[in-house]
Amino acid sequence: MVLPPIDASTLSGGVLATFAAGTEKFRGWFTRAENTQRLVDAFAGTGAPVTSVCARLRLGAGAQNHNAPWTWSVDTLLPSNLDGICLGCANTRPMPSAAEAAVGTVTWLNCTFTAGNSVGLESRAFMQVTLIDVVDRR
Repeated sequence: MVLPPIDASTLSGGVLATFAAGTEKFRGWFTRAENTQRLVDAFAGTGAPVTSVCARLRLGAGAQNHNAPWTWSVDTLLPSNLDGICLGCANTRPMPSAAEAAVGTVTWLNCTFTAGNSVGLESRAFMQVTLIDVVDRR
């Protein structure tokens, strides 16, 4: 699936990152300060490269449809784990197309999370990625 061009000037307050996962690409709109700076530094070569993303997935292509034609987006309301590990997802390396087929369903993309004293399931994906573009709109 080919990502169409996007007019990033319609976005503000974050960083639009484009990733390759295998032969497929997807975009994430990141607004949390720790993620935006990490992505900008990695893309500029002044920080460690971003090689994986573990994030909760939301239905919809995101702000200004930045992740179209995919019908899911990275949920930036929660921290995304850049170059970390999602313990519940540690054995999966889904492609964006696998996320497309599974987001919002009870599938292997769901992983266990712990928040305070609560434990549950949510749609998350842990993907091995290559960071290929960053547009800083902070």
